[in-house]
Amino acid sequence: YRDHAGNISQRASDSIEVVAVDYDFEVESLPKTFFYSGSAHSLDSSTAYSGSKSLLLSGNDQCAQLRFTTTGGSYSFRYKLSGQTYGLRFKINGSSQFTSYSSSSWKKYAGTLGSGVQLLEWCTQYSNTYVWIDDISLPDLTADTTAPSGTSVQIGSSEQMPQAATTDRSVRLKLQASDSIGLTGYYVSETDTLPSDPQWQSINWSTSYNTTTGFELSSGLGTKTVYAWYRDHAGNISQRASDSIE
Repeated sequence: YRDHAGNISQRASDSIEVVAVDYDFEVESLPKTFFYSGSAHSLDSSTAYSGSKSLLLSGNDQCAQLRFTTTGGSYSFRYKLSGQTYGLRFKINGSSQFTSYSSSSWKKYAGTLGSGVQLLEWCTQYSNTYVWIDDISLPDLTADTTAPSGTSVQIGSSEQMPQAATTDRSVRLKLQASDSIGLTGYYVSETDTLPSDPQWQSINWSTSYNTTTGFELSSGLGTKTVYAWYRDHAGNISQRASDSIE
């Protein structure tokens, strides 16, 4: 530090260690960074590589998926299989890395990730497969500060979208948005400001969202405007989108 006369203080310092991100599943609920193509998944306390819990996938073609942004580096995880006929398929960004058909004891798989958005998938292959995943180690992650983009809302009906005028207060909304990591919710209202505690409608962690849903317009004649906001997994909220109908 320097004062008005130019005198300079002694050096001060502090340190922090940057470490890899680890998932050992010892928490009571699954991390929000995981999402699934099926429902057959849970935290399991019957077996674990370390601690008392692991992630269990069972059934046919059930996938645990983890999407994130990283600066790149080494990753690893432990896995274990069981069942009459069983298999684990591990993929990165849609590309298969390895398939295992036999591992009744814990094994380690390791590799290197590039920088940018990465999608890791652990998938079962047969209906009576049991796969346990534990001790996932990831390289440094980059905080997601980018809000969803490509957002829009259109007002119409099942017969026409969009629609300029209607005699029915029950309309359909077409909602669209995208996000590099994943959308988790949307909020629609005829009020042009987002409330402090909005009741977000859930989106199943999609990078590209395009759907239609029902909406009830407020009573009375005249122009009605519907506003929409979208939120991603990190809590970033999009700019307001809107459409009007008479």
